Amino acid sequence: MAFLKAAQNFILFNIPLQSLVKQFGFGSNFQQGNQGRFGSSALLLDSCLRVIFEQLLSMNTHRMGEMQIIPYTDSMHAAVLSVWEKSVLATHDFLSNTDFHKIKELVGKMEFHAFEVHCLLHKNALIGFVGIAGKKIEMLFLDPHYFRQKWGLKLLQFAVLELGATAVDVNEQNTRAVNFYLQFGFEIFERKEKDDQGNNHPLLKLRLPG
Repeated sequence: MAFLKAAQNFILFNIPLQSLVKQFGFGSNFQQGNQGRFGSSALLLDSCLRVIFEQLLSMNTHRMGEMQIIPYTDSMHAAVLSVWEKSVLATHDFLSNTDFHKIKELVGKMEFHAFEVHCLLHKNALIGFVGIAGKKIEMLFLDPHYFRQKWGLKLLQFAVLELGATAVDVNEQNTRAVNFYLQFGFEIFERKEKDDQGNNHPLLKLRLPG
């Protein structure tokens, strides 16, 4: 399992081959600049491994079936708000009822076109969405009925690989989300005592290494 995770990161983040082989003890002959027995074939092996892992990731995508990630349009507004509400109610149990309704009002008035928003459709039903500003993930929400089925991972992979996202802020009390990003490879680099609205909900700032 650890090797498969490392292999995925090898593709997602363009990690050098020598880092992968060093981590799993495949020998020192693959170190960068080595001209020994395997030195001349290291680049070829690197290319071959990338093709193999890309094919594995592609196969995983096809297995999900009838899935699309498409740009947001105004016709999706109601569905996006519905997914947001269901997702927050399922994951943000630290919010008071008052806090929830204040945030819901703000989200309802949000201009989604100010972000680079893409929506995840399954059998033409909107089940999740992700929004990017610059290189930062500003929103990533999934219908709770689709939790633990790798749908959120597909949105995150899309945000990183297609939209170039490298950072995200997460409520510390939302442990599900914190673990989700940490398992993907994000690292915590800062903690704030209050969220962006000034509420007493600690905020973790995460980014991808490199």
